[in-house]
Amino acid sequence: MELQKLQIEAITELVKECEKRNILFWLYGGWGLDALLHRITRKHRDIDLVVLQEHKESFESLLRTLQYTLDKTEFFGSATRGEVIIEIAAIAGSDIAEPYIDFGRGFVIPLPSNSFEGRYNGKVGECRCHVVSWDFLYVNKLRHKWVKPDEQEPRGKDLFDLRHICSHLPEERRRMAEKRSEPVPSAEYYSRLKTISPLSEKKKPAAQHDKRAQV
Repeated sequence: MELQKLQIEAITELVKECEKRNILFWLYGGWGLDALLHRITRKHRDIDLVVLQEHKESFESLLRTLQYTLDKTEFFGSATRGEVIIEIAAIAGSDIAEPYIDFGRGFVIPLPSNSFEGRYNGKVGECRCHVVSWDFLYVNKLRHKWVKPDEQEPRGKDLFDLRHICSHLPEERRRMAEKRSEPVPSAEYYSRLKTISPLSEKKKPAAQHDKRAQV
């Protein structure tokens, strides 16, 4: 069976099983882009997804149940099953007003505040799924500047994706997302977080799914 079909089946399976367990995850990267476009634009080596830090252990347990082999760190990890590779980012900030990624390198990347507002806003095959915002997709394609500063330009596939993203994200929003997501020293950011109200006092992501995936 070709890899693309295996990946679509894996995403569909994860959506179904996560709904049963009230686990939230969002697609991003290449499959996230294709899910928002409702069409496949290119081949993908892996499946990139984001899970809330508070759901991370439950999600990892589910992956083991589904016969995936895990290789993980505190905020990042990968899971493999045959030819299918899932790259996982655990996003902190579900209990505060703004989400962020801590790369464990002495700095934090604040994320666009609308990153995880999407609910069933994407489609892979016949499966409806959660996908990160266009703003998050854009910022993610610029991450090489911070994670791999020796890489002066995005890779070819990232440039390909950026063309699609930029056609759906106005220039003003691109500027705002890029400015907001500039790295901040970890100590400074965590100190700043102490002054931010919890999402429970604002708009915390709901654990319950508001409708079932269509498969």
